Amino acid sequence: MSNESPFLVHGYGVFHTTSYVFYVMELARGGNLAGYLKKTPKVDILTIKFLAAEIVCGIQFLHSKGIVHCDIKPGNILLSHDGHVKVTNFGIALHKMLVGITARGRCGTERYMAPEMLQDRQYSYEVNWFAFGVTLYRMLSRRYPFSGKTKADIHRTVIDKEPAYVGLDQDSTNLLQKLL
Repeated sequence: MSNESPFLVHGYGVFHTTSYVFYVMELARGGNLAGYLKKTPKVDILTIKFLAAEIVCGIQFLHSKGIVHCDIKPGNILLSHDGHVKVTNFGIALHKMLVGITARGRCGTERYMAPEMLQDRQYSYEVNWFAFGVTLYRMLSRRYPFSGKTKADIHRTVIDKEPAYVGLDQDSTNLLQKLL
């Protein structure tokens, strides 16, 4: 199914031995978004908008197929050799999440988990938009929107606090407030 979207890493095949399963996937020579952000001191706003738009297209495609990714983060966003987004790592994705179907429980990466997950409430597609919001916040500010020294501290700030939008323009702040 991933081959139907230019914004998802494409799968070419799978084979196994008695001990291992091997996936043959598209090569994304640009590395991942986490590495790109680490090595690029300042990313211009047009590049951020471009990358964000392609991530949104990837997420929308998944949602149209009833899939909740559950682990949207810079490390799971690969970049092609010419800088296009390739969402990857569907290991914990939820399938057959049609309208009205919900899930419970924690999965994904702590700093990107939505409050619904942390509070063991029902959730659906909105967890991907929250994680995208954290990712976009990181792209714009290079910081996490919710801080803390321990997992428990981070969870409390996600649930109880509004992020600081210091240094972000009004349009970015408005969008992030809706996502987070």
